[in-house]
Amino acid sequence: MGELRARSRFAQPTVQSKPSTSIASLEGALKQTSLDETTIELPAVRSSDSALSAFHVLDDDEDVVLFTPAIRSSSSQIMDPFEPLGRALSKHHVRVRHVPYVPKHGMTETHAAFLEHAGAAVVVLCDVPPSSKVAAELYKQQHAFARAVGQMSDEIPMLVVLVSESSHSSSTLEFGTVLHVASFSPSALRGIAQSIFH
Repeated sequence: MGELRARSRFAQPTVQSKPSTSIASLEGALKQTSLDETTIELPAVRSSDSALSAFHVLDDDEDVVLFTPAIRSSSSQIMDPFEPLGRALSKHHVRVRHVPYVPKHGMTETHAAFLEHAGAAVVVLCDVPPSSKVAAELYKQQHAFARAVGQMSDEIPMLVVLVSESSHSSSTLEFGTVLHVASFSPSALRGIAQSIFH
């Protein structure tokens, strides 16, 4: 009798032939955040200053601050859409500080403190679907944040990353170096890191 109880306690669990809904959604999320880091899409680059070359000579103990807008890239988004960019940058430089910003709140004391200790800054601007008055206002707020970073970081190199299907070329002319990609895809974001450091 005791042996029978012991066998039933250690019996193998039954295997489901179909994954549960939560497992299926987890599998879908993992596919979306694929760890395949072999493909990259190179961005369009416009540079009228020495910021890109300054990134190549950063000391290992200098922080690169990555400012990204706290936005949703899609309704099905489950993670920060710029996380792949932060990871890709950290493969090239050991001290990357990923600091989100809320466009409508702009520059805060926290952002200023990170910037004060930075050796370089990367500011991301992006369009968010759908294109509307709200999206246009959100873009203006992001642009104002980038301008504030530029004014506070005149001693360090600063790059602007533009994630947009349209170019917004006239609105980014005031920034010395702009890297432009059309999507939030991990391969496009990895391409940005590749272009910055190589």
